[in-house]
Amino acid sequence: MTTTMSTPPTTAASAQSGAAAWRAHLWRLGETCLAGIEQLRPLAQIAARQYVAGVFFQSGLTKLHDWGTTLALFHNEYHVPLLNATAAAYLGTGGELGLSVLLAAGLFGRVAATGLSILNVVAALSLTDIAPAALQGHLFWGSLLAGLLLWGPGAWSVDRVMVPRLRGWALHGRRARATERRAARARSGRGGRSARWHAAVVWTSPCGRPGRSAASLPPPWPMLNLVPVIRPSEAAPGAPRRVIFRAN
Repeated sequence: MTTTMSTPPTTAASAQSGAAAWRAHLWRLGETCLAGIEQLRPLAQIAARQYVAGVFFQSGLTKLHDWGTTLALFHNEYHVPLLNATAAAYLGTGGELGLSVLLAAGLFGRVAATGLSILNVVAALSLTDIAPAALQGHLFWGSLLAGLLLWGPGAWSVDRVMVPRLRGWALHGRRARATERRAARARSGRGGRSARWHAAVVWTSPCGRPGRSAASLPPPWPMLNLVPVIRPSEAAPGAPRRVIFRAN
């Protein structure tokens, strides 16, 4: 006689719930690890910027310190296509120095990464016989520059502060940005000159009812320069405002 034993339903349900809990725990652990790695991206970007900028800046300084040898190398050793040897020497040295400074600061980071990538490719192609170690160096610098070109200079850069402002200037212009700043000050209760003029002309009684304007006051009050002692922005929001004036 054969006896068949079945698993109790409660045991199977508890096993499934335990497996689901483990899956959820592992998934949350993976998300936590990925979030921690993502937090390291600005550090990796600034490290790549400083390393590549240092390599190209030192190369530019070496060319600049011995300019005669640099010109001789560009005339005899480096064969830059489509450019005169002297012009290539000036452009290459200036590009290495200037673009390296921009990349290190993170100012126009993608532009600097593009320019240094072009210099890197031209430097590798201009040598007729390049050593394998030198080629590996050019490939490594090119990969770092490609990463900076694709993902930008990072959060710790001047571009992070300048790009939003340049975007507003390019899309809206100075007048629109000034209008936005005035609207922001008005919303926050800091109206500047317009709020002080409004307070000096239309004022509020202690109980919150509208008071008289300066033009309706008897002489010589309209001719006096009324200066608010307590500005409307100093009152509590939504509370009745009392503005006291003194003659200036």
